[in-house]
Amino acid sequence: MTSIAQSLHASNHELVLKEHDLRTLLSAAPIGIAQFDKEGRCVYLNPAACKLVGYNEATARGRRFLVFVHPDDRDYVDFVSKLNMTDADINWLEFRLNRTNIWISARWINLLEAGQFSGSIVIFIDNSEQRNKDQQLWVRAYYDMLTDLPNRNLFWERLDQHLRRATRANQLIALLWIDLDGFKSINDHLGHAAGDEVLQQAAQRLQTRVRDSDTVARMGGDEFTVILPDIINLDAALQVAQELTTRLAEPFLLQSGPGQVSASVGLALYPLHANNVEDLVKRADLAMYTAKKAGKNQVAVWQNPGS
Repeated sequence: MTSIAQSLHASNHELVLKEHDLRTLLSAAPIGIAQFDKEGRCVYLNPAACKLVGYNEATARGRRFLVFVHPDDRDYVDFVSKLNMTDADINWLEFRLNRTNIWISARWINLLEAGQFSGSIVIFIDNSEQRNKDQQLWVRAYYDMLTDLPNRNLFWERLDQHLRRATRANQLIALLWIDLDGFKSINDHLGHAAGDEVLQQAAQRLQTRVRDSDTVARMGGDEFTVILPDIINLDAALQVAQELTTRLAEPFLLQSGPGQVSASVGLALYPLHANNVEDLVKRADLAMYTAKKAGKNQVAVWQNPGS
């Protein structure tokens, strides 16, 4: 009996040492590690996880996992976690934390006993830096760096989305294609820095007139577009186009002195003038050239050559 007791004592001592070593390892880990019971309540957070979620271990213990998730991401996280509750594989989730608003990449490991869910271990990795890099790359890909307007890439995506929505809801969309008259003269006589100022101020004038639901984009050079979704009729679109033309004809106050341009604007409506994205763009562009040929500083509505 003595030898058995000694053996048990030695085994127990070894387990205590291993548990101590494991706790030390978890405490020193640079990533967040948390454990939750089968009800989704927190039973353990290491120091790195406490820092990420904004709770100390005592106040975190007993709180449900979704409490730590940002409200905007809770439905998604709840859906994915329930969907994979009996999955023995490592699951991956990306979401924001509630208190700290930190984006994390989470590795979710389900604990199973006889095939039944008994809890989970979640590893939190701060993903904010990568998210910021991704966001910067996305902005560079979809926004014009000079004017901060959507660029050609985002314009095509939004126009396609608006046409799909308009088709389902039986709505009209107006597309304005805008080219600045006299812009080359600004560059030639006042310099390219002055030209950049004109483009920036023109972008601001366009944005301050349209609705939040509208899209103003810079297509490149001195060309802009305006998407007007859910427009009432052609007259309403014409009114917006004419007001923008008037605004763009007002003098620009530049570092090198006053500058003056005007705008030729082409207008086409979906589905009145075109029933797809490509034709709508082509006809608004052609209408803009019609406005230029007619004397510039005006709006031209697409007219079917056969009409």
